Amino acid sequence: MYSASMRSYLPTMTSLRVFEAAARHSSFTAAARELNLTQTAVSHQIRKLEEFLGTRLFVREHNTVRLTDAARDYLDAVRNGITAISEATGRTMDRRRDNLLYVESLPGFAAKCLLPHLHEFRRLHPDIMFRFGTAVSSETFMRKDYDVSIRWGNGDWPGFSVDRLRHEEIFPVCSPALLAAGPPLRRPRDLAAHTVIRTAFSYFLRDDWPLWLEAAGMRDLEFAGEIAYDLFLPCVEAAIQGLGVVMGRAPVIDQDLEAGRLVAPFETRIVLNTAYYVASPAERAQLPKVRLFKEWLLGRFGSHA
Repeated sequence: MYSASMRSYLPTMTSLRVFEAAARHSSFTAAARELNLTQTAVSHQIRKLEEFLGTRLFVREHNTVRLTDAARDYLDAVRNGITAISEATGRTMDRRRDNLLYVESLPGFAAKCLLPHLHEFRRLHPDIMFRFGTAVSSETFMRKDYDVSIRWGNGDWPGFSVDRLRHEEIFPVCSPALLAAGPPLRRPRDLAAHTVIRTAFSYFLRDDWPLWLEAAGMRDLEFAGEIAYDLFLPCVEAAIQGLGVVMGRAPVIDQDLEAGRLVAPFETRIVLNTAYYVASPAERAQLPKVRLFKEWLLGRFGSHA
């Protein structure tokens, strides 16, 4: 939490912007040109920042400047801070616009479900504009600076208005080309001759291959090979390209199944307790633009389960 004692550790935003620009260009002159300042003003801001930090940030070399080791470490934090402030400022300013809808979504659902059908909503409500963000952690979800969030989990999020879209269903899928080329995939035990694609190192998703193998009676099965990604979307793309068999997750793979890019070789499917939900901060849930979008989402992706 921010406290008054932290103020002594905060340099001015002007000096930080000048530092970032000078570091990016390796030139005070180029930084001055970008920021519409004089070179003298840039040098002055850098000197003030160096005095504030008590360390040197740049070493002059001919017509360029080079970052010191201390400056390289500092630069990452400065860039992250400037980016975060810029993005938060944009979101805050956008909230004043009644026709702009800020939607936060998991990348897989956004790419495979939402965006392919968004033209339907836009045709119905052409006056509503969109700003999209990608959810990359639970901290992203707990922010309340968006209008609508499409998220995955158990639906228990205090302070949010939550509606379930549909439960998640898992089952192996692969490309038709892989199925045709062999080895065969007629029974779950045939997976022993194939490469499987796993979701590993993911903040959101677990690897559900063990769960499905147990349900299929193949608990101790070993695969011929494995490929692992940290996100589900590249796992699906790898399967479409014929690199192996992936544990599909409906509804994200529905469109690929309908289009024939993926096929499901086995009948065994598992409906999970987790589901996809549409959530809004409670204080924004009754805004007309939010209600319109949530109603469309529930109509388009709502569960019959």
